Amino acid sequence: MSGSDRAAYGRLDVARVRAAMERHVGPENAAPIGRIAREAGLNERKVRAILSDYDGEAFLQGECGVGRFVARTPEEAGAMTARLKARALEELARVERREAFAAAMRVRPVEQLALGLAS
Repeated sequence: MSGSDRAAYGRLDVARVRAAMERHVGPENAAPIGRIAREAGLNERKVRAILSDYDGEAFLQGECGVGRFVARTPEEAGAMTARLKARALEELARVERREAFAAAMRVRPVEQLALGLAS
């Protein structure tokens, strides 16, 4: 499961999103999240959470300039996979920076760090 909370939605919500996504198979049928939310009768936040949680578990999600879709092949989902991987690497780099900064705080008082400008 991803970072969202599956307790925030129920099985009926999932069924509604999956039914809506059946209309959006392949990039030629991609739709913006707002449209998928209207079709499912749910708010956009809940739809995003469901799509995130079930991506790679119940279906493979793709994205293009128009919006989201269910991929028929791994290649159709390739751009989204690459974007997610890049984002994950950026987050890992941020964690490493934070850990290094925290370690420096143990050595030098926070007043001396002054947003990393102290010598």
